[in-house]
Amino acid sequence: MTIRVPKTRERLAELAQLGLGQPPQEAHEVVEAAVEFGPPEPTALVHGDLHLRHLLVDDDSQPSAVIDWADLSYNSPGVDLVLYWSVLTAQGRVEFREAYGTISEDQLLCARILALFLCGTLALYAHHEGMPALRREALLGLDRTASVRLILDLKSTAKERSPRPKGGSNRPVPRSAWRACPRSRSSKPFRRRRRRGRGQSGAGSRAPPSRGARSTSRSRCGP
Repeated sequence: MTIRVPKTRERLAELAQLGLGQPPQEAHEVVEAAVEFGPPEPTALVHGDLHLRHLLVDDDSQPSAVIDWADLSYNSPGVDLVLYWSVLTAQGRVEFREAYGTISEDQLLCARILALFLCGTLALYAHHEGMPALRREALLGLDRTASVRLILDLKSTAKERSPRPKGGSNRPVPRSAWRACPRSRSSKPFRRRRRRGRGQSGAGSRAPPSRGARSTSRSRCGP
């Protein structure tokens, strides 16, 4: 983390400088905790760069493919858990762990600092390239990643399920762990500020997705 930690600090500072949002205290806690984090223990074959743009979903917002395997390596499983933080809600994380199994605190921290770094990088890239849908989803990913306290009681996370509100829908909660672009319920500290008189540039520079599939950054969460 000797490279990722300072790079993450740079990304958060640049986001604030551009007026895209101020990182909350939780984001700084993650960065400071990762300072003392040693090299992750390699125990699995990982994709190595599994972020918003590399998971494709179909027309029903279900996962359909993972692309760009150039960083395939033998590494810590935490390297591939970026979407655990940046895409899933608290409920989705509970369901993911039930299906996935045990995740160590070191793996969670590794995934979380990578989620901050990659979402920050994507938000800046989208801002400069005029890609509002990707920018919005990357900023929401930062919000989700930083919306919970650093210290996690993994034994009690099964109790995180929120009770169904009275009079609410009786429709069962989907069991899919990779829920497509859930909306964050926190205060969204990374949401961009509205600017009057400034139009949104087109996404002509964005490469078209493969037929029948689209990147999660262009899902129904986009504008």
